[in-house]
Amino acid sequence: MNQQSNPSSNGNVLVNKPPGLSSFQCVKKVRYETQVKKVGHAGTLDPFANGLLIIAVGKSFTTQINKVVDMPKTYWTSMICGVSTNTLDSYGEVTKVEPLEKMPTTEEINTVLQSFLGKQDQVPPAFSAKKIQGQRAYDLARKNIEVVLEPAKIEILEIECLKVRESKFPEIQFKISCSKGTYVRKLVEDIAAKLNTIAYTKDLIREAIGSFNLDDSLDYTNLTRDSLQEYCQLYGRN
Repeated sequence: MNQQSNPSSNGNVLVNKPPGLSSFQCVKKVRYETQVKKVGHAGTLDPFANGLLIIAVGKSFTTQINKVVDMPKTYWTSMICGVSTNTLDSYGEVTKVEPLEKMPTTEEINTVLQSFLGKQDQVPPAFSAKKIQGQRAYDLARKNIEVVLEPAKIEILEIECLKVRESKFPEIQFKISCSKGTYVRKLVEDIAAKLNTIAYTKDLIREAIGSFNLDDSLDYTNLTRDSLQEYCQLYGRN
């Protein structure tokens, strides 16, 4: 079956990607279930992250996917202070442990978060899909080859502290809306530096892409041929 003989399976599918899977694995699953060749996604989610992944099914939708890619993204995230990892997330190897001598106040945390609002340059993390002379940066980083990446233009549209859990290794939870190309893992590292500590991203949930919302998504476990066809007919044509 191809996309011409199965037009009812064409559309934008909102998927709730679970942690532990790559974005490509989700695309592969949708391609297998729909038997449509032209399938792509609108913005990678790291394997450790979960939340909204928009998958375009069918040529008429994949050719328009860049419009979705360009939309702002909204995330909920939590960072653990006093510990760093090589990947800047919870899947990486611990590289340093420095318990905080003094817990920053909520006011200090909010002041630092607000300082990141607006347009700025961000250097992507070494463990990223950026290419260096044709090779993925994360492949080089895994081989302990030094990775030097050029800064990219990003914009932080909104950022808000939601909760602070005090402990030997404090957890700060915040919500952020940002432009495409923003690495929240790197932002967490930069926030920690301004708080005079180190940190890694424990959890990351993408809640929205533009007007597309996680609440309207299909769970990965529900990505079956019938559910995808029904979803595309009811919701996926916009």
